[in-house]
Amino acid sequence: MNVVPTRPAEDYEPHKYLDRVPRHFLKLGPARVRGLLIVCWRQGIKRSTPVAVWHHLLHILWANPKVAEQHLAVCAHNEHLMEYRDILRLQIENQLAAHHHQQTRKPEAELVAAP
Repeated sequence: MNVVPTRPAEDYEPHKYLDRVPRHFLKLGPARVRGLLIVCWRQGIKRSTPVAVWHHLLHILWANPKVAEQHLAVCAHNEHLMEYRDILRLQIENQLAAHHHQQTRKPEAELVAAP
């Protein structure tokens, strides 16, 4: 056997396992639980990504459950970065619009200044 269990086999009975789950989440603290709920809501329901989010999470839980927490952490980082992406996109669009407006006014100014 490659793995030496740290708990007795009885601890893996469904009722005992389900009794441990809330304690685990209470240890995470409110900020981590809140972050998990935000990721689940925004990426798993609100946005156009729910099928992919749940598909990948379920696949990870099935194939390699040890990395599920890291996967969710990366999803949370993505959530944070998406806010910055939206801010940067708006700033770039505004700068391009201002540049375009300036370029279209330049020929008009040259026409007025011509003798």
